Amino acid sequence: MMLVLIAGWITIFFVFLALLNFLLKQVSREYVKRLPKEYKDFADAYRRFMQRIIRGHRYFGIAALSVFLLHAGLILFFYDVISITGMVTGIVLFATVSMGAYGYFINKDFRSWWVSVHRGCAFALLVSALVHLFYKLYI
Repeated sequence: MMLVLIAGWITIFFVFLALLNFLLKQVSREYVKRLPKEYKDFADAYRRFMQRIIRGHRYFGIAALSVFLLHAGLILFFYDVISITGMVTGIVLFATVSMGAYGYFINKDFRSWWVSVHRGCAFALLVSALVHLFYKLYI
């Protein structure tokens, strides 16, 4: 079904938006802060865009998990199969969102151990999503 594919691509889109949080901050630290004053307009526009992505980071993660659950449910409903790579990706996505929720609601120390675990899960999510995109092992 086309709806299954659309839900999968929307999930990837929200995961990409959530991963932009780290990438935009890194680019800001490495390059944008070092720009000369003549690029002030560009730097201000970049910071405004970065601020919007940062504020929406947790919502992008929650949306990615929600759309993933729809994607997985549609596959089970229409095709009655389970993808091993998709299941691993879903577990890693759930772990990433759970660690983010833990950090946001319970342990609000952004220099604590959970941030490293959250980022590690996000990297594992990126790798597992790419593997799932190219290799779908159905059972």
